[in-house]
Amino acid sequence: MTASDVLDPSSPRRLAGRTVRPVGLGCMNLVHGYSGFPSEAEAEDLLVRVVEDGTDHLDTATLYGGGRSEELVGRALRRLGPAARERVLLASKGGLTPDPDRPVDGRPEEDMRHRMPRFQEPAWPSNLALRERLAEEARRLGTTTASLAVAWVLARGEDVVAIPGTTSWDHWTEDRDGQTVRLTADDVARLDALVNHATVAGSRYNDAQQASVDTESSPS
Repeated sequence: MTASDVLDPSSPRRLAGRTVRPVGLGCMNLVHGYSGFPSEAEAEDLLVRVVEDGTDHLDTATLYGGGRSEELVGRALRRLGPAARERVLLASKGGLTPDPDRPVDGRPEEDMRHRMPRFQEPAWPSNLALRERLAEEARRLGTTTASLAVAWVLARGEDVVAIPGTTSWDHWTEDRDGQTVRLTADDVARLDALVNHATVAGSRYNDAQQASVDTESSPS
């Protein structure tokens, strides 16, 4: 494999029969799962701003806040008008990114990461160390960890889109700019060797959480 074999991260992707930009917005964090949620007015303003920024793919689900995420998306698209609703693809699913500057034990009890093995002892310190090694790779490539993570996802193939979730405009632009990070085949191989099932400590969900998930089951 040569550098030219790695997909251009900014290339359009096909999703549900539509052509979309490679980075969409995951809308879970606005109302569900974590903590430090924005007000509904702030969340709606962020959604409007993200779509005005050119994003054409929003990821939401009824699960997120018992429908509140969908309501926020609907209000934001209503503000933007029919042309925006026609342009934006609404889809489902999401992802998780730890923040090393905010230990899990400093978050409100309702934050679901308290119940996720990867964010608990003894896995958490090991995963923070792994995150720092990923940050070193980002510095080597002249980018940020978040942008590198998005670029790495986009390098998986032309059928892959990234849907990072955030409540912050600054974090959104950092995620969005992942589509400008060009990785070589060697870069991808280094990242694959660094972060994988063998190096990440702890499972993503606890037993009760995993029992409620039907989208990540292994095929029989």
